[in-house]
Amino acid sequence: MSTDGSILPDDVEQLKAMIAARDAVIARREAVLLQRDIEIVGHRAVIAQKEMVITSLHDVVEQQQAKLERVHEQLARLLRERYGPRKERVDPNQLTLFTPEELAELIRELKRISRIRFRPTMVRCPRTSRWGRQAQGAWPTSHPA
Repeated sequence: MSTDGSILPDDVEQLKAMIAARDAVIARREAVLLQRDIEIVGHRAVIAQKEMVITSLHDVVEQQQAKLERVHEQLARLLRERYGPRKERVDPNQLTLFTPEELAELIRELKRISRIRFRPTMVRCPRTSRWGRQAQGAWPTSHPA
């Protein structure tokens, strides 16, 4: 059956049959489209649920990242407190206990001591005969033995 207008039959019954067949094809196509529309609505509902899950998981990830940053900051603070550089505090009144010449002598002595390298060596203790470490290096002359 062609849809060309020049080949249409002259018989009314044949034309009715052609229209009925075409209506059946259209009805089947509409049923398929309706089924697809129903599937699309179902898929949209699933997509909406998944988007809600993704949103909630995104919020959880952001919270965890914020918590991780806080923990990193706490760790850094604790490490700075434990191992960070410390300033020795000097009472300004203590400096008046020494004369400027004595302070200059102490500074020279400290500089000289800081250049000496102390290397631990293994030695036997005379009292216990155990092996242990002993530092090698010169003691400052002002330090009591």
